[in-house]
Amino acid sequence: MSDSERSVEEGPEFYHQKAFVSILKDHRILFEKSQLPSSRRKKAEALTEAAEKYRLRFGKEITSRQLSKKISNLKDRVKKKTDVLQTGNRKIKLKEWEKDYLKLINGDTNSTVTRIEGAIEAGVASVSDDGGGADFTSTLQENGASISASVIFEDGTSMYEEVTPVKRKRNVNRLSNAELQRLVYVEQLEVLQLKKKENCSDN
Repeated sequence: MSDSERSVEEGPEFYHQKAFVSILKDHRILFEKSQLPSSRRKKAEALTEAAEKYRLRFGKEITSRQLSKKISNLKDRVKKKTDVLQTGNRKIKLKEWEKDYLKLINGDTNSTVTRIEGAIEAGVASVSDDGGGADFTSTLQENGASISASVIFEDGTSMYEEVTPVKRKRNVNRLSNAELQRLVYVEQLEVLQLKKKENCSDN
């Protein structure tokens, strides 16, 4: 990176966000998903402490409510930048503070799904050139957990590795992009299985 590029990247906003994330790193409980009364109480206390640190660091008053909103907006911003549906298979370049913040929310430095031969893309299963049948392979990582599946159809042979169960929700609007993708993958596997069974019954 040249000096000019570094000066643009490390401008006032860069140092502001870096200092802000540094404050949040001292209060990781704010990023825990637990909604137990004890956890909610600790989060409220952490917000109050973080707001005071923010005031001392930036010389600006901020309420716990405003701080919570700021944290949420920053989360949306970083998540959007690393969203697999928007980034495709491109390597994501993150600023130092974005990497630190992504670690706080248990994200990956690159949340893309690796597209390898046989992977389903745009809802279509690839077919091998040798006529051996359909081949589907996919790997998705989220918050340290991975889901992998493989379906290979050959003449008279069917192989299937069971996918880690995905919790299905009636209201898909509440699912994250990653959860929706996992659900689509599982359903595509089921469709492939049904098609294979139909072909076998026809024969």
